[in-house]
Amino acid sequence: MSRLHVAPFAGLLVLLLAGCATTSTPPRPLVPQGDDCLALFEQVDQRIEAAGVADAGYARIEGYPYLRSDRFSASFASEISDMDTFWEWVGYLRANEDEARDIELRNLGLDRQTASSTLIDLRGCGAWLRSWELDDKAFREHLLSVVTPPHEYSTVARTLGLYPLAKPFLNRGVREYQEEVLAEYAKPLDSLEAKGELVLWKARVSDEYAYETVDLSRKPRDRLGRIGMLGSEVIQMAQYHAPQLWIDTADDYDLPGQPTVGGGTPGVNVRKPVVYYLPGYTRFGGRNLLQISYFVWFDRHQSGDSAEGPLDGVIWRVTFDERGQPLMHDTIHACGCYHFAYPVRDMRRREVPDDRETMLFPQAQVPEGQITVRLKSGTHAVQRVLAADQARAAGGREYELQPYDELLLLPLPEGGTRSLFGPDGLVAGTERGERFWLWPSGVRSAGAMRQWGRHATTFVGQTHFDDPFLFETVLVAPPFEGPALAADPHAAEIPLMR
Repeated sequence: MSRLHVAPFAGLLVLLLAGCATTSTPPRPLVPQGDDCLALFEQVDQRIEAAGVADAGYARIEGYPYLRSDRFSASFASEISDMDTFWEWVGYLRANEDEARDIELRNLGLDRQTASSTLIDLRGCGAWLRSWELDDKAFREHLLSVVTPPHEYSTVARTLGLYPLAKPFLNRGVREYQEEVLAEYAKPLDSLEAKGELVLWKARVSDEYAYETVDLSRKPRDRLGRIGMLGSEVIQMAQYHAPQLWIDTADDYDLPGQPTVGGGTPGVNVRKPVVYYLPGYTRFGGRNLLQISYFVWFDRHQSGDSAEGPLDGVIWRVTFDERGQPLMHDTIHACGCYHFAYPVRDMRRREVPDDRETMLFPQAQVPEGQITVRLKSGTHAVQRVLAADQARAAGGREYELQPYDELLLLPLPEGGTRSLFGPDGLVAGTERGERFWLWPSGVRSAGAMRQWGRHATTFVGQTHFDDPFLFETVLVAPPFEGPALAADPHAAEIPLMR
């Protein structure tokens, strides 16, 4: 190959590498016994990596092995103006690390005593390093600059896939699909095709918790606006607002269940009908609003096209106003695809460029309160959002609610546990044929099932389902009741819903 041909490609590689570069870490502050603690983190990380059990839900922060971030926590980095708020924020990052580390150690297969003592040692080292290292101004400021998790799009794929040239074709495909969805929603409800029996699934209700919503306006908040809620109140909210699932059931692949691991091809155990829930936050209209996401898993996506394959998942999310009433519903499949939004209250749409892909608003009127979600057979596409009492079904069944962390600790046939998701955040074996022709979009393995925090939701632009400002980009927040909720410095005395 001549120099004339090498030079342009070499220049391209330089640009790609430059785009991946990050600010260099300043000299690490001297910490008594700090080297021993850093060595412990490194040793444990090496074992976790070798075993393939690293958790991808929270982002590791290079240079800070005792902290992990997510997009909500990272969104405060440019807003912290005093040390009290800074240390509270660091506590959030520490809690992320502790949660992920506990999952990793349990999946590592250590005996209970070893896992417990290792976790205690790591927590002690994390608290020690945090107190000393982050007292250093340069090290502290560097943390604020690198805390944002990486995006879920491959710059290399977009560059080599000639993304600017592919963009019009990607946009056209998105528009054609969205037009088909709108046409389907324009049909009367009773005209929707049913391939099998319509089965109505409801969450099993526990008498331990009040069957009503929680008035969030009465709850204290910390300096980051996180809500002081008891664990029982989170469960109460999750139980009361869990969607009814009205599923066209033609075969076992339309039955919700518990995902299975360790047996080759991923699937679900339909003898254990489970829906998983995960609390979180969004930032909308200057407020931090509670969200609860529900995860429903099916044995396969049966569509007869390039999206078909083993394991399918639907994520249904409820965003609450300050009184604990649903403000917005939205949904994606567990691949990050098919982002539909259903505002309960009227909200003005923002103008967006014609060449930018956004979530779709397929239904004009959305009922308040508890709802029923109609799902299509095979593809499990959301076809309607109805009031809870509107569904009529030949059969009724119950599903059990479980916390999302159970997906990270699924039982192995030979004993022990393993996460549904790999260290890359994807579910191995769920690759789809569509990944080949959607490669120029930069979405890694488009169509594959993925872990929370790893959902890219658009093929044009860069959008993430867990972006705390996601709604702000397309909607103007409605007026909220009462004054803005101020931070409560005493909220730390109440268990915080992170």
